[in-house]
Amino acid sequence: MTTTAATLLEKAQKLLAQAEDTGIERAEAAAFADKAATYLAAYGVKSLTSKEAREMDDVLVNLSNPWGREKAELIVGVATAMRCEAYKLSSRGQVRVRLFGIDADVERAQMMADTLLKQLGEVIPKRGEAEGERGTARAHRLRVIGEFTEAALEMVTVAERVAVGENSKALRAVLAKHKDAVDAAFTKAHPKDSKKLGREDTSKRQRRAEKSPVAGTALVPVWQPVAREDAEKGSTVTVKSKDGSRVTGALVGWGPKVVRVRDEEGKLVSVTAKDLAGVYRSTQE
Repeated sequence: MTTTAATLLEKAQKLLAQAEDTGIERAEAAAFADKAATYLAAYGVKSLTSKEAREMDDVLVNLSNPWGREKAELIVGVATAMRCEAYKLSSRGQVRVRLFGIDADVERAQMMADTLLKQLGEVIPKRGEAEGERGTARAHRLRVIGEFTEAALEMVTVAERVAVGENSKALRAVLAKHKDAVDAAFTKAHPKDSKKLGREDTSKRQRRAEKSPVAGTALVPVWQPVAREDAEKGSTVTVKSKDGSRVTGALVGWGPKVVRVRDEEGKLVSVTAKDLAGVYRSTQE
């Protein structure tokens, strides 16, 4: 039975609500968000291939201080990964983010960003929790925010790349058409911003899409499925389970019944064939 876009969105909404529960462990909340990202990515693909007419959405998100600029970087990263035009606007201390794109993409970007902002609020050390002088405490909080943002953007980007990678041949022309439509609509709606952001220069757009908005850190690159016969022992792969979990490490072995990888901590991880959703590798290693 084919899963409908509405069903994917409903599942994502339920998981995001669970991810926002402050009564559970942070690792559990992160797992709920990760699974929701998978459903939102699949919803995005469904929307791309749907015959239903889509409209452009143009949304301004107002952000509160403290950490307004850092929150903006998180939202911009999430929305960019989800194929939106997204950029920060600052004026007189007020930080805003513009989200522009196909309505389904803007909708799912806002959903994920809202949950991640709530999770971020929980992980930032409160007053008195960061030791040392004021400057040291601020540096510590910024480091925590940066680490959270990097992990969150990696989570979202991997989910998007995997969803597209699993349908890459069929989606190639659709994605190109989608990009052209968003580009044209954005340039018409905001010509000054379009020129300022270099949207007429596709090489600039590509470079921006390949970089994280956080201190220029590269995001996870394009991931492509690996066939068992093409897999090489010792190569770095990401193994995805059907429950949404993933592990990245050196491939130890891949037989008919199980895939084994050694993760970054040296732990041997096994995923059985019945639980295996796919094995992927980076195209930019």
